[in-house]
Amino acid sequence: MSRAEDSVSAFEYDTAEELYREYLDTHQDDAAAWCSFGLLLSAMNNPTEAANALGNAFDLQPDNPLYAEKLGEVLAVLHSFEEAKALFERASKNDKSIYPKVRTADMLFLLNNEDKAAEYLEQLSVEYPTEPDVWNRLYLQYIREGKTNEASAALDKEISLRKNLAEKTNGSGEWFAYGMACLEKCAYTDAESAFRKSLLQEETSDAHLSLAKVLVMSGRVEEARNEFAAGVSIEPKNLSFVLETADTLSDLKLFEDAITYYTKALELRNVRADTWASLAYALFMTGKTEEARAFFEMAKASAAVRELKWADKLHKTEKTAVLDNAFGA
Repeated sequence: MSRAEDSVSAFEYDTAEELYREYLDTHQDDAAAWCSFGLLLSAMNNPTEAANALGNAFDLQPDNPLYAEKLGEVLAVLHSFEEAKALFERASKNDKSIYPKVRTADMLFLLNNEDKAAEYLEQLSVEYPTEPDVWNRLYLQYIREGKTNEASAALDKEISLRKNLAEKTNGSGEWFAYGMACLEKCAYTDAESAFRKSLLQEETSDAHLSLAKVLVMSGRVEEARNEFAAGVSIEPKNLSFVLETADTLSDLKLFEDAITYYTKALELRNVRADTWASLAYALFMTGKTEEARAFFEMAKASAAVRELKWADKLHKTEKTAVLDNAFGA
């Protein structure tokens, strides 16, 4: 277990997976180990096996809210929203934090129960008026309902609460959360200041990435490139973060930079349908049509071997729609 945990910390996921499997062969009643193994598999973008491992942890200790929440998260990734909602509701009975409650609201929305989601969030805002996560979800709900004024008021409330919390604690996480709320409001100056304060308290990849977004939106692309690189340099073997960086660059239409980071991701793990497809999209958007076609074919082949038939894939996006239209599904 110690070696497995060290391997996870070093982002040596394949080694960690082998060590967890070896340990769990003879310690199948260790719920904490099953949970850690499930989180590793989730980080490796293997949600189906992650759900099995986290399910074992939950079965061993069904009253542990952590196991219910983690299993709920991965089931949500697999679009099993009803099961995920039930797990978050169960967790909320033993977890005094707001987290499982707001995730319950998220599942209601994903189940197309928008009226119930709105009613539930309104109730939470009365019971927990100083919880910024509640106002964040209310903001999103009002946006979905087209209630512009209510959405603006909810976002302002969230920003105010997060700012007060950040100033009170001076914590890296609190400054980061405040910066994200400011970024949502397109208050780029305040967001930049918050992310820089977060980095002063603790240098994290996420803060560098978010600061880079702000800089791009402020027209300071070269400065942003330095922040993107700084974020990846902290965790160069973290596949999920490298992919998030590449996806962010793609979303910001910095496709050449995105190609660089997708390539880095493939150096870490070279067979994953969504990564091939994202790289194909970035290549297509830079006019490299034949290279894009080749990587798109690899994506479809990878999907068939490792996940689902391409036509049945859960994670199709606007990017894959563009590729389907260009090259045929």
